[in-house]
Amino acid sequence: MIPVDTLTDEASRLYENQESSLNKQSKRLRSLAAWQTAWDQAENGRWTHRLIPDISMWTVQNHGETSYDLTQFLTGHGGYRSYLYRFGLDESPDCPTCEGTAENEEHVFFACPRFKSSRRKLETELNTRLTVIRYMVQSNTTWDAVEAIVKRIHQQLKSAEVQWGHRREATAINAAQSGSSSFRVNS
Repeated sequence: MIPVDTLTDEASRLYENQESSLNKQSKRLRSLAAWQTAWDQAENGRWTHRLIPDISMWTVQNHGETSYDLTQFLTGHGGYRSYLYRFGLDESPDCPTCEGTAENEEHVFFACPRFKSSRRKLETELNTRLTVIRYMVQSNTTWDAVEAIVKRIHQQLKSAEVQWGHRREATAINAAQSGSSSFRVNS
């Protein structure tokens, strides 16, 4: 969806001029160009920009809905340890499988061996990791395939997070029962 400030500017120009449909298309193209420029220059959202460098690719597709899991993947705000660690919700930003490597959205979806089986089909159809959006917007079928993989991986992450939480709680209980004051939850 085009940002509200860009749409407001477009609507204002259209209202002032009461223009023809040809001019409306021209105004829309100008709005999209303004959005693209702002998108290219923004400091935030760089992961999403790497996935969707050309917003027209995203805006012209007429299928698929952006689900919770897809939003988490596209923004990098999912249950990735590096994201949770930033907020003191995980003890380490590192992948539990790939020592010394941050568990972020790119690592999880494109490199981590833990999720290889979940992404195998997609990997065979893509030539490069950052074309996933080009593949996704082709049809309902490809959109659904990407969404299913994203959802499956997020379910695996959530299970790992729950298991880690139970281990942390057990450690805290054991420390409290033994009178140990050395246990600290990330602060």
